[in-house]
Amino acid sequence: MPNWKYKAGGAIFSSPAISKNSVVFGSAEGYVHCLNINNGKLTWKYKAGAAVLGSPLINGDTVFIGGSDNSFIALNIKREILSGSFLDWKGRLSALLYCMKTK
Repeated sequence: MPNWKYKAGGAIFSSPAISKNSVVFGSAEGYVHCLNINNGKLTWKYKAGAAVLGSPLINGDTVFIGGSDNSFIALNIKREILSGSFLDWKGRLSALLYCMKTK
């Protein structure tokens, strides 16, 4: 089991999502962070624009996460490394979206 710490720029209210060698989570300072699960080093971070309080969901190479500005974002977990851009799409919802994992 890896043993490391990472200091985000804001509070973390959600559970992280884990896929392969990545751990992804949102923070109150408005970023989605992706870390290497083995060493805790930042792989990339995406400025969502508003606090990201809900838990992300990873399906394949896509990270789905909601922001407190009513946005719903899909990010490609690998694309940033390949091309420098990983936003697949961003839409607006009519209400806030909070995603919490269920058992």
